[in-house]
Amino acid sequence: MTYLLRFYRVLSVAVCAVSLSLTLGLLPLCLQAQTITTIAGNGSRSFSGDGGPATSAGIYSPGGVAVDQQGNVLIVDVGNNRVRKVAPDGIITTVAGTTLGSTGSFYGDGGPATSSPLYTPTDVAVDAQGNFYITVFNHLRIRKVDTRGIITTLAGNGYSGYSGDYGRAVKAVLSNPSSIAVDAQGNIYFIDGLRVRKIGTDGIITTVIGHGIRGFLGDGGLAINAYLYNPSDLAVDHQGNIYLSDDYRIRRVDTNGIIMTIAGSGPRDFSGDGGPAATAGVNGPGGLTVDKQGNLYFYDSGNARIRKISTDGIISTVAGNGTRGFSGDGGHPLEASISPNYLAMDTQGSLYFSDYNNNRVRKITAVSVPLEVTSFSLINAETDQPIKELTAGEEIVLAGLPSRTINIRANTNPGAVGSVVMNLSGQQSHSITETVPPYSLFKDSNGDYHTWRPAPGSYTLTATPYTGPNGTGTPGTPLTISFSVADQLEVVSFSLINAESQQPIQELTAGQTVDLASLSTRKLNIRANTRPATVGSVVMELSGEQTRTQTETDAPYALFGDQGGTYRSWMPAPGSYTLTATPYTQTSGSGTAGKSLTLNFQFTDSSPAARLTAESGFKPGSLRVYPNPFRETFTVGMQGRGTIGQPLSLYDLLGRLVWQGVVGEEEPRIGGQLGAGQYVLRVGTGSETQHYKVIKKP
Repeated sequence: MTYLLRFYRVLSVAVCAVSLSLTLGLLPLCLQAQTITTIAGNGSRSFSGDGGPATSAGIYSPGGVAVDQQGNVLIVDVGNNRVRKVAPDGIITTVAGTTLGSTGSFYGDGGPATSSPLYTPTDVAVDAQGNFYITVFNHLRIRKVDTRGIITTLAGNGYSGYSGDYGRAVKAVLSNPSSIAVDAQGNIYFIDGLRVRKIGTDGIITTVIGHGIRGFLGDGGLAINAYLYNPSDLAVDHQGNIYLSDDYRIRRVDTNGIIMTIAGSGPRDFSGDGGPAATAGVNGPGGLTVDKQGNLYFYDSGNARIRKISTDGIISTVAGNGTRGFSGDGGHPLEASISPNYLAMDTQGSLYFSDYNNNRVRKITAVSVPLEVTSFSLINAETDQPIKELTAGEEIVLAGLPSRTINIRANTNPGAVGSVVMNLSGQQSHSITETVPPYSLFKDSNGDYHTWRPAPGSYTLTATPYTGPNGTGTPGTPLTISFSVADQLEVVSFSLINAESQQPIQELTAGQTVDLASLSTRKLNIRANTRPATVGSVVMELSGEQTRTQTETDAPYALFGDQGGTYRSWMPAPGSYTLTATPYTQTSGSGTAGKSLTLNFQFTDSSPAARLTAESGFKPGSLRVYPNPFRETFTVGMQGRGTIGQPLSLYDLLGRLVWQGVVGEEEPRIGGQLGAGQYVLRVGTGSETQHYKVIKKP
């Protein structure tokens, strides 16, 4: 029996399913059943096939490709001036563009994308929400198609040139926009002549790469000052680094705006696999895409190959035998003849490319991607939009949501799996098996989520992915979280805060008495604690010995305010207080009010100075102290002879006796021997005692 072993330096895009170590003086090899296939196009330059299998459709010189999170593949059909979509079931449709008139007219904004002409579209990118963006070369615009299929202009006023930075992108002048990419935050990047420009989420356009002069210059400096020679494609990774194919080089701009060449400094040939990309032979790179691990893929057009630069800077080949043409479907991608153009990566790690000269789109299927449920999203079942990602131990307060009718979606890696089985237990129980994304706990009709009105209580949710439909095949990694549901916002407690250390001292309770002398500081604050921990706002009202009203929009919700979480201080006076705090669903005490909390408490002060300044039994007007403040001495003047014989005592603020005497016929002169400062004069005994603060000036 004869065995034929073919050894490749690099065999795969994805993680290996089976590894085999051979003691042949070679490194262990990674063997995979990886294949290349055609997913769209029958090879003819035509327009046909909408509504049928994509592999039977006519496509005319495909350009940019992109894959959304549901696994739909978007294809720019350049020759037909359209964008087409291949759904996960393999059916192709047109999603943007129509027959272009002889004048190449521009119209259609605000209407269906399939009724708007596109004059030479070149590339497409899709964001996390499913909106996609098209560079329209001859209309000098960037167009956006939202999830409803409505088209609008995102950038460009139709004139050719360069202007508009720091203004609205829709009013900017563009110079034949070509390649486009979207980052994780929703910012748009596109090649505009000899520059790369950015459209922020606020719609403002700026230049991020290129000085507008043709050439090669600027490595190691700011990208905005660099010269570009012939930029053809770009990509953005999850960290925000930008990759740009520029003539015979690939350049990277990091998050600090510094540009460097990472491939193409070597000879213009095919060499270097297994070594540093910076010195490898590359011949006309383009068609960039980045996977979620940060590995970069590009087509090496002069070498008719697709190559990979891993995160450690090592270059390898993943597809193509070096011969332009069309062959190899069903076999290993390294044995195929290809004519690659634009590239795209899906969430499963499969690589797509437009085979421009062959009028097809092809796919390199990734294998051995482990199935897993990665997270759960809380869905507004009225708008079908995500509200937030659920976290373990979270409390969902229905009054704080935009709608009380919700659903929960299980998010998977890859984005489409065979099926997901979900089990909910707790206050309510529910089980479901979902075969088609989105994988929703209470079902959906093609993304139109059914409603669930949860009862308040505790819940546990588990979701398990499977390779086959209806919970069959091999299970992947499940995800389980526990959460609770409450009906309304509420203030649940008050915490007394040390405003010096910024730490809680204790939780205040109803009727509590707090002795200020027992605390380590008199600089205090009070925090309202809410359920959930973050609400729209809290309005607090303090009455009693001192009064205050405070509205807090951001946590912590402090009675006397805070600066970015640093509590401001309050020195409370002894006495009784009532504090009420009310939570609201919106900022500044607006929206729906939740459950308030009211607490009665009091502060006392048992320190010696405080006892001296207590005013129980005080009879106003029975004596006068003058002058006050004083420099030499002061005099106690009596009103009424009933005070003669009453004791006089003078204390400093530490409670120490510094002088004493009795009330006589003559007015005493007191304080000649004292230092500057504050003192307390005590007259009389029992309920008739009077106290006065006196001040000696320096």
